[in-house]
Amino acid sequence: MPITPRDQRRLALHAALTAAGIPPRPEDRDAIDQLSTLPPSTHTALQRWLLHAT
Repeated sequence: MPITPRDQRRLALHAALTAAGIPPRPEDRDAIDQLSTLPPSTHTALQRWLLHAT
């Protein structure tokens, strides 16, 4: 079963947060799910910001 773009963005955000030293907590799940619904360009900016925050 292929992974949806939303799930790809959700997993990428989890990875970017963890790499930035901000491991997601269980209570962050709703926020991460909501961020995953944003357009790909917004998601790319979020990842770029997290990358430069480290």
